[in-house]
Amino acid sequence: MKNNLFITILAAGKGSRMHSHIPKVLQRLGSRALIDYVIDTSKNLNPQKIILVVGYKKEDVVFHTKNRSLDYVTQEHQLGTGHAVIQCQKILKEDVGSLLVLYGDVPNISKETLLALIQKHASEKNDITILSAIIDNPLGYGRIVRNSTGKIVEIIEEKDCNDQQKQIKEINTGFYLFETPIIFDYLKKIQNKNMSKEYYLTDIVGVAKNNLKIGIMTTNDSNEILGINTLAQLKKMKGFQDE
Repeated sequence: MKNNLFITILAAGKGSRMHSHIPKVLQRLGSRALIDYVIDTSKNLNPQKIILVVGYKKEDVVFHTKNRSLDYVTQEHQLGTGHAVIQCQKILKEDVGSLLVLYGDVPNISKETLLALIQKHASEKNDITILSAIIDNPLGYGRIVRNSTGKIVEIIEEKDCNDQQKQIKEINTGFYLFETPIIFDYLKKIQNKNMSKEYYLTDIVGVAKNNLKIGIMTTNDSNEILGINTLAQLKKMKGFQDE
């Protein structure tokens, strides 16, 4: 893999729906914590840097990962995924390359899918490349909105979707590749004018579409992008692994 790849893993969330004192990314899936799966996959891509964004009980997360040769930044307040990625500028500064955004609670994302995303990003010379998926029941996911030519024009979080937009089955997986350092100028333009008053990473499409080249790749395996938000989902994932 080219050496100007950087990876950030978002791991600052509390995971309130887990109803556990353990940070969500440290919940066990088989013999390992959720975050370990994502770090292992990241290492297999041979990036120049892996940046872990920590927040809730960050001391526990840092201690668990202390031997993994990571960089750390802290998201002191949970102000959304867009705000989380901006924290990485403290580490990257003026580094030039591609920044891959992963999640500490999505353990099944594969090296092969990420390599395909990276290759598409490079071959199309995109500034932003988004990974999408088609699922029959898109409940809970942001929707990909395309124009008549198939170009992505917007990503809308479900809580902000109207009834027509909720019928869209192409969803945002949350995985992105960004060209850095230019992306930070656009991330800072994201506003929090939404139901949650958070800075959504999804809004990067709206603020950048007129100036940056945006591409999209659709994964064929939607199981790869399943996040774990509850103990029931964790139990289901364990069962899936045991099959």
